[in-house]
Amino acid sequence: MNALEFRNIIDGSAGVMYRVALALTGCEADAADAVQDACLRLWEKRAKLAESANPSGYCVGAARNAALDIIRARHPAVGPEQIPEIASDADTATACESTETLAAIEREIARLPENQRVVITMRDLEDRSVDEIIQATGYTVANVKTLLCRARAALRKRFSV
Repeated sequence: MNALEFRNIIDGSAGVMYRVALALTGCEADAADAVQDACLRLWEKRAKLAESANPSGYCVGAARNAALDIIRARHPAVGPEQIPEIASDADTATACESTETLAAIEREIARLPENQRVVITMRDLEDRSVDEIIQATGYTVANVKTLLCRARAALRKRFSV
């Protein structure tokens, strides 16, 4: 694969790569870094890219992996000394229920419209301030508060039986 073929593939996939990285990192600068890292990795492995049945999908996967690497670098894994001991089977059952509940909440958040999903993720999961959300998204204070209210209402509606 020559440089022109590579550039054509990247140019066609760059927008999707950026949006995926932005959705994962929640930060425009980190998303741009993830896309750049992905492009460097793809250039190094351009032979595999040329052999791929879906080059655009391969590029998006590379961007996703690069974004996850950035997230992991920002939040290192918990060491074994920081993992609490499970005291009993009751605690294990509670932990399992909590994990299932969290997974259900994450699935429902993923179903929200993108602007609501981004704002609620930044506020409630990443514990960012409203000012940080405004800076990252470019929304106004009223927009952020409205999106948070609508997202939380949608989640309450989906979980009320």
